[in-house]
Amino acid sequence: MKKFLGLALAVLFNIALHPARETIHIQAQFYNKDMVYHHREALQIEVLADRDCYFKVIRIDANNEERVIFPNQEDGDNYLIANTPRLVFQRAPYMLYGPYGTETIVIAASSTQFDNEQAYSSCTGEARYNITIHPPKNSARGAPGFSFSFEKPNDMLQAVETVRNSCLSKGGTFSGDLDAGYFRVPGLVAGQYNVTTVVNVSITEKPPLIHDSLIEKEVKKFFNR
Repeated sequence: MKKFLGLALAVLFNIALHPARETIHIQAQFYNKDMVYHHREALQIEVLADRDCYFKVIRIDANNEERVIFPNQEDGDNYLIANTPRLVFQRAPYMLYGPYGTETIVIAASSTQFDNEQAYSSCTGEARYNITIHPPKNSARGAPGFSFSFEKPNDMLQAVETVRNSCLSKGGTFSGDLDAGYFRVPGLVAGQYNVTTVVNVSITEKPPLIHDSLIEKEVKKFFNR
């Protein structure tokens, strides 16, 4: 009998120390109702949860590679107030790019801050959505919308900081990390990059009278190339 009571007390004590976590119901509304996007199109979503929580947005691309795209360096505030819609990527747009095809956007929620960027251990609610990304259409040389690649810098972290500082010093905006990013300098250039074994750059805006080669040269300077 004493052994049974001791076991019961131990179980109750363990429950008190480690209470069951309630499921958080979180959802997202995509501004593109058909969930179809094109190369360089901004991902615009609004999230809503039934409880106060922390959240993150994870992109699982067509190659099944996973990346946390929110919170990020431009906006680290991932606290969500219950029953209060919140627009994500307000401070800096998140531009979509390859690999192209169908991928998954995961909205994960936790009652406590996540242990680290990739961990799901503290996740107590999530919602998954499939979106489709189409590749860019062919564009005439010299028109806004062209791409190029160059050798990956030895110190990619320093290169990203150089791009960030160059954009900000010219009154522009920058959102990015070691894997991908978006940059814009008003009146000069806007585009995005993603990093594989090389740095792939897609230009989305440029003055019509400036040749692509000059834009390419300036962007490479941003990366110290």
